[in-house]
Amino acid sequence: MKLNTVNVIEYEDDTILQIASFTEDKPGIKEAEDLFTKCIKENCTIEEADELDENAINDCISDGFFKTGSYQVFLSHSSFERFV
Repeated sequence: MKLNTVNVIEYEDDTILQIASFTEDKPGIKEAEDLFTKCIKENCTIEEADELDENAINDCISDGFFKTGSYQVFLSHSSFERFV
C-alpha cells in the first residue's frame, strides 16, 4: 500500500515551524497550495508583496519553494511505499 501526500513545510532559523500534510488528490493539492500561498503572503517583505502577482505565486508553487531572509516554505510531494 502507498500513502501519497502533499506537504507544506515552514522553516526559519534552523527550526521547523510547521509541517502540514494533505492527501494527494485534487482537494488535498488545492488545500496544500492554498496554505503554501498563505505562508508566502504572510511572511514576504513589503517589497516582495508588490511583486507577488498570480504568476509569481504560480512560479513558487511550480518550484515548491519560497525564501525570504531566514524564512523558507516548501511544497513537496511524498510517497510512502510501506504504509499499512
